[in-house]
Amino acid sequence: MSQSRSLGREIHSLSKRFKFTQEGGVIASVSLVLIVMASLWGRYDLLMVGAFLSFLVSADSLILIAYSSSSNASVKRVHVPEKVVLGSEGLVQNVAIVKGLRKLKAVLIDEVGMGVEVKGELTAEGQKDVVLKYYVKPVLRGPHKLGPLRVLIPSPLHLTFVEFLYPPVTEVTFQAVLTFYAEEISTPPPKVIFPVPGAHEVRVSGGYGDFIKLREYVPGDDVRLIYWPATARRVDGLPLVKELMNESMFEVFLVIDPAIHTLLEYRRGRRVIDDLVNAAGSVAMTALKLNDPLGFYLAGASVLTLPPTRRVDYIYKALRELENLLPSDLTRLRDLPDVAGRLLHRGTKVIIFSPLTYLLPRDTKDLTESLIALSLRPSFVVPDLTEYVRIKLGDGILDLIHEDIMEERNRLEAIKNAVMASGGKIYVGVQERLRYWALKAYLGD
Repeated sequence: MSQSRSLGREIHSLSKRFKFTQEGGVIASVSLVLIVMASLWGRYDLLMVGAFLSFLVSADSLILIAYSSSSNASVKRVHVPEKVVLGSEGLVQNVAIVKGLRKLKAVLIDEVGMGVEVKGELTAEGQKDVVLKYYVKPVLRGPHKLGPLRVLIPSPLHLTFVEFLYPPVTEVTFQAVLTFYAEEISTPPPKVIFPVPGAHEVRVSGGYGDFIKLREYVPGDDVRLIYWPATARRVDGLPLVKELMNESMFEVFLVIDPAIHTLLEYRRGRRVIDDLVNAAGSVAMTALKLNDPLGFYLAGASVLTLPPTRRVDYIYKALRELENLLPSDLTRLRDLPDVAGRLLHRGTKVIIFSPLTYLLPRDTKDLTESLIALSLRPSFVVPDLTEYVRIKLGDGILDLIHEDIMEERNRLEAIKNAVMASGGKIYVGVQERLRYWALKAYLGD
């Protein structure tokens, strides 16, 4: 059941179940074994020990049953965050209301899955109102499950306990999202036709500009630009649109390559891909705020292509795909010049987010030169994988893979030289530095 249907209301138990704790089960089993062995061997001492252990478990169980027989407990989730920004903390608060319990105390327990760090305790105890508060700090993006909630009444010696059973509605999920996804989109600034020196350029509103060429329609294109006479002559019936040049334009095309090499555990915790997605998303949100045409090309195992557009619905569909992007063993960066030549206007900023692990320096050089030949402005935002390894692994392991780290460092230096020699720009960093470089690649000169 969804969080919105269960949050804030009491959920009553279906039934109760009597169970042994791990220690209680061991003691009960040992007592039975001792009694049987004493009967077979005629050992009075073993019989006394077995009888004492059996009496201990029985007395503890009878006290539990006597003081909890008329008890009942309901639970409710008072507060569960819907979204938590990756690396930050979100408060979770749960309450159990216990009735009919005498002497003993009830324990409220919540369960948290892998990929989430917890600040505080996941258990709380009391006799009537049991309040459980803790903070969740996700380290992996995506959905995380909390629950089910459990209420237990342990016996005085903690050899047995009573467990209340609840329906699956006590399980809820929250989303761990990246920084860009949590940012608010402000109202776009007013359009200006003649920006003052140093101002941010925008596409001029109104008018269509000069005709450049006809090309096939791509989702996101303005349907008013469909050229119906040429479309009617096509056998396949696919529409053709007129590509026009406006007086002033500031378009950005984001290329995200999730092909991350598994060597040296670069994928560990999905941290590298999270930072790439976060950096690309920050540029996308900034472009939305500035009302710039924005396009996407996800160049991994699954491909998504969106030409630069201001259509917010198309952009948000692409952002949702970006948010769910996972590492891939396949890169499609080599197809970028062909995609860019069909979709992009001259002067478009092409920002490529990629570790470039599956491209040689000469391949990167050819890619940069091809984009520049199309009158585009390419910039590369590249994670320094050697620094990611240094962050995640201890010094002892780093010594063992020293040669691999040096080889990766030399390769990255050769790629940087190849891009700059071809007239492109390249920015290398880790974590939040990647986001800073991405915004600089977009808003810089």
